[in-house]
Amino acid sequence: MEQTRYGLIGSKLGHSYSKIIHEQIADYTYELMPLPTEAEARAFMEQREFAAINVTIPYKQLVIPYCDVVDPKAAAIGAVNTIVNRDGKLYGYNTDYAGFAYLARAHGVDFEITEHKAVFNMEECADLELPYPESDAKNLFVRDDKQRSYYLITVRGDKRVDLKAFRRAHGTRSLSFASPEELQQYLHLTPGSVTPLGLLQDETRSVQFFLDEEFLLPPGRIGVHPNDNTATVWMRTDDLLRILREHGTSVELAQL
Repeated sequence: MEQTRYGLIGSKLGHSYSKIIHEQIADYTYELMPLPTEAEARAFMEQREFAAINVTIPYKQLVIPYCDVVDPKAAAIGAVNTIVNRDGKLYGYNTDYAGFAYLARAHGVDFEITEHKAVFNMEECADLELPYPESDAKNLFVRDDKQRSYYLITVRGDKRVDLKAFRRAHGTRSLSFASPEELQQYLHLTPGSVTPLGLLQDETRSVQFFLDEEFLLPPGRIGVHPNDNTATVWMRTDDLLRILREHGTSVELAQL
């Protein structure tokens, strides 16, 4: 059987545009390789019959033990999304950070990045020496009680969100926090890395975005993770909204 050289592995790949994108910008064949079960994913990794692969949900953690070398950023995040086979030795990386930088430049967005240790909640963020702490964002990924509607709510880091008040104000059903599995399914993120930029990975545009309108007040800046909790990206709020709207995300400014 011909060895697959480049491709994407994950449990469900029906909505992925990776093959189209890779083959438009490169001169190699890029295969989508759905692996419905963990057993199939483990068998694939044990064979090591690839030159380089991308990894999507739910296998970003599963593949880590199969990597001979894990980049420090990927280790800190606890997720690998790119593996390169160099002479039989597997090197694991997380390229979300680099992906954001490419996206920002493509959209003409100015940004500043602060690298820091991995943080998983606002309490840990408070211990960081950030240049613009007043612009740092808190992100809540929630769903209704029927698991039919999903929302990302982004507020200033020092604010608390009353989900009952949010429900009344926006006419939703009863709300609760979505599970880590739902977070991976819809935004391809892991806990601790929740960010509005994850909405760009919502290929079905299933998640509605609510942004605290205070982020539009001077200086009009917001700080969010670049799908990676070892860094914070500072950018103009208007630029973030523009990118999300161009993607087709439902965006609503709100008093939160």
